[in-house]
Amino acid sequence: MLVIRIYGKEYPDILIKVSKREYLEDIIQGKLYFNNAEYFRDIETDSSKDSREGKVRIDTSKLNDNDPIFDFNSIFSPEELNLSVKSSQKTPIFCCSVLERNMLIPKGKGEFDLSKAYLKEMEKWGNCVLVFSLHEFCSKVYNKCFDQNIIPLMKKITYDQEENSLSYSEFVELMKFNKYDVFFHKTNAYKNQHEFRVVLGGANVAKDKGNYILNIGKLELATIFELESLGNLGLRIKIWEDYQRNSYK
Repeated sequence: MLVIRIYGKEYPDILIKVSKREYLEDIIQGKLYFNNAEYFRDIETDSSKDSREGKVRIDTSKLNDNDPIFDFNSIFSPEELNLSVKSSQKTPIFCCSVLERNMLIPKGKGEFDLSKAYLKEMEKWGNCVLVFSLHEFCSKVYNKCFDQNIIPLMKKITYDQEENSLSYSEFVELMKFNKYDVFFHKTNAYKNQHEFRVVLGGANVAKDKGNYILNIGKLELATIFELESLGNLGLRIKIWEDYQRNSYK
């Protein structure tokens, strides 16, 4: 585990959000804007769009003539077949990045730069960076959602969508018992985003709106950096074992 020190505050786990300052200031005040899944579904003209968002890749070799999509596949023979439940297009999603070791380029004496691959993915969003505590953020999201009978699902994206093709019957079973899991799998093409996301589920989430706002309360462990370029963000990291040892002195 990595620990970052900013202005005397210790962050045992780190999330990063690149955006406009006013949007990041809203996050610090606890105002989270969730776009629905449909917003992210588009032809991949930029790194924020993914036509496969929240969908399952179907293994067409496993289709049989009893499957509802058998005739469609036989007639059109698509190169790739991805399915989702229609209602899933309104699912609220909040995206950011989680700081991981393979994002960091060591400079010596505990100092690191962010990798060029990550910076390239993020640079189109601007030069303002919010660094905030994963633990504080997730705790506040969970507590607020619990009060409102909303189901918060929070974890890192796994970049294995190409590998996890299902039969049609397996797809139906997945939608019955774990329909939100599909929002945490993307293709390997997006791996440099190091994405961490929050997905809101449950009957009480307003799924007929373009976006959903969740007010979780002010984040105490959060800092905004406004830079000439994202490459100017340097990090000083301590290994978790050192952090623990110093904390108990």
